[in-house]
Amino acid sequence: MKKIILWICVFGFGLSACAPQAGASKANSVQTIVAGTFQAMTSTAPSDSVLVAYRNVSLTLTTPLIGTEVVSEDMPLRNQKGPADMVPEYVRITINNYPILGELSQQPRIMVYPLNDLIQTYPEAATAVNELKNLLDKKDPQFPDKLPFWPLTSVTKIQDSAPETMGTQSISAQPQFLDFKSGKGIRYLTQFDKTPPQPINGASLFYTYQGLTDDGKYYIAMILPITLSFLPYDANKNTKLPEGGIPFDWNMSSDHGPYYAAIKQKLNSAPDDDFFPGLSICNALSQSLTITP
Repeated sequence: MKKIILWICVFGFGLSACAPQAGASKANSVQTIVAGTFQAMTSTAPSDSVLVAYRNVSLTLTTPLIGTEVVSEDMPLRNQKGPADMVPEYVRITINNYPILGELSQQPRIMVYPLNDLIQTYPEAATAVNELKNLLDKKDPQFPDKLPFWPLTSVTKIQDSAPETMGTQSISAQPQFLDFKSGKGIRYLTQFDKTPPQPINGASLFYTYQGLTDDGKYYIAMILPITLSFLPYDANKNTKLPEGGIPFDWNMSSDHGPYYAAIKQKLNSAPDDDFFPGLSICNALSQSLTITP
């Protein structure tokens, strides 16, 4: 499995891709990949951003994602028992040192799957693919409560070698159709939980982008943790609810439908500045994606 680690650093008013002194050879290998594969694109990247490129994938990071460690790697074929062990070869770009502190339920990452290989390896993926295609074809502004999502596995640390299943999509909020440089997709906020139900919280809520390239060859999945000041820090029942938060009934027999409806309405009405990172920052990253044949 090939892996490239890229440290994104800031020097004065300029931005540069760099590695610690002990890892100078890693920096050189990254520069070779960027220059050799996306030479024409490096000169067009905005001065307040950093271009990340690996194989046929490129994207642009802006503040506050500048200052993170980006790990790009080829993920090997897994075809064993269970959905967590049935994945084709694909490219994964992981963002470490993410600006949200604490134990996140999801590792920030961008995944690019060869579409035919994905469906052949795990036929059930066709459900998410077809649902996404239908949404993109119809462009109906009335989104369903459950939106298409891939992958079905959860990764909390980049070292995870045996990811677990995601669980159930508890909520979807702020859905929006969004094109990227090589295709189309949707962005929305969501949280996946296993039983019992949990409150929507800053450690588990994330922004996702689900997209398809125009040539029909690749499925794009992006996961970026996102939070707001009124959300509890985590799903611990002893965590203090911030001002403006919506109380969660921890009674196991309760109907949590009214809670999820109320929190969804609050998320949908929140302005961009209330989110961290801002929705516009996450959208810019999604829209910067370029996948070449």
